[in-house]
Amino acid sequence: MLPDGIQPTQRAAWLLRLGGWLRESGNPADAAHANEEAAALIRELAKESQHSSYLADLANILRNLGVLYADLGRHAEAVHLSEESVQILKGLAGTLPDRYSLAASLNNLAVQYLQVGRSGDAAQVAEEAIAIYREPADALPDLYRPDLARAIDNLSIIYWELASIFRLPVVLA
Repeated sequence: MLPDGIQPTQRAAWLLRLGGWLRESGNPADAAHANEEAAALIRELAKESQHSSYLADLANILRNLGVLYADLGRHAEAVHLSEESVQILKGLAGTLPDRYSLAASLNNLAVQYLQVGRSGDAAQVAEEAIAIYREPADALPDLYRPDLARAIDNLSIIYWELASIFRLPVVLA
């Protein structure tokens, strides 16, 4: 598939592109396999290196792999990968790109918690994602407001689910 001697970072990049193409073509299982291989390569580089960029890359790959697993109905594994992504990014969240990635991972984790019936946890991490998204959305609204809106929409779905669980009346204003 790829020539021998290719650098691990280049191989991982190609695998991620392949995974994207496979997902777009309706083949999430093979897309997940390509992403798993890319994650393994980047995980090894992160262990061997002190560069936090590998950790950030790994966290983003795990977040995307979690989405693929959720698409495949592998919800418990999706939650585990998303939790790992959040854990890594919380350790790196000193800069805006890492904080923004953290918000994206928290937002995905909220959806995945909801899918496995952990609505309370879902609400908590969704609220955390929204708080993080607000900063860049205030600074550059045209660029970041759509992600903030998606996170708020997800939280509204979570609140709706919580109201259903506890049989609370939902008031629409």
